[in-house]
Amino acid sequence: MAGEATVSIGSEDYGWIQSSRGARPIVIAAPHGGYDLNTEQIARLVARRLEASCLVALRFRSSTHPINVNRPTEGVDLPAAQEVVTPRATAVYEAYRAVEQDLASPSLRLYVEVHGNHRPRSAGRLEVATQGFGLAEAALLKSRYAELGPELPPVDVEPVDPIYFTASAAKRYGILKGMPRALHIEVPAGLREDPAAWDLAAEAIATLVEVAAKQSGVD
Repeated sequence: MAGEATVSIGSEDYGWIQSSRGARPIVIAAPHGGYDLNTEQIARLVARRLEASCLVALRFRSSTHPINVNRPTEGVDLPAAQEVVTPRATAVYEAYRAVEQDLASPSLRLYVEVHGNHRPRSAGRLEVATQGFGLAEAALLKSRYAELGPELPPVDVEPVDPIYFTASAAKRYGILKGMPRALHIEVPAGLREDPAAWDLAAEAIATLVEVAAKQSGVD
């Protein structure tokens, strides 16, 4: 299955949701495509490497309508408690969630989101918020990643490491709420802004996901 849906609210088209179904029970998603620069390109590369499904939302998040897509709220760079639930954000979230549910059927084992940031202290590192992974599993994920790709960018994994991007809003009332197994991966600007770095970013994420997939019972 491959498709594209335009989400309209009133007479205004807000953006597009694109999807493709892979052979494995894994979804690689980029909910902030066009805003988290080039995360949609990297997500597609990762999905192809892993034969996973891919879910991309484009152009929903902007300075004029900061729709969060993976949760029914608006507001950028705000604490979770300060984000605002709005009708248009809810409509976009429900459309996004419906496509994710279709890709997840019948037995999703691992959901992965690719995000981007410009935080100076996160430069050069991937930050991974986790859902459904205990301390021992997160520690193994980090150590296996280091063994498989010593040349890859370093990674901080929750709850082993303190991380800045914890995906708290998506966990509290968004798509990660109730998700059995999920990774929320923040990619620094240096791995996204130059197309020459996309393959390295995709390789790093694919390595992380492959280890997490094995921990989740995916062949």
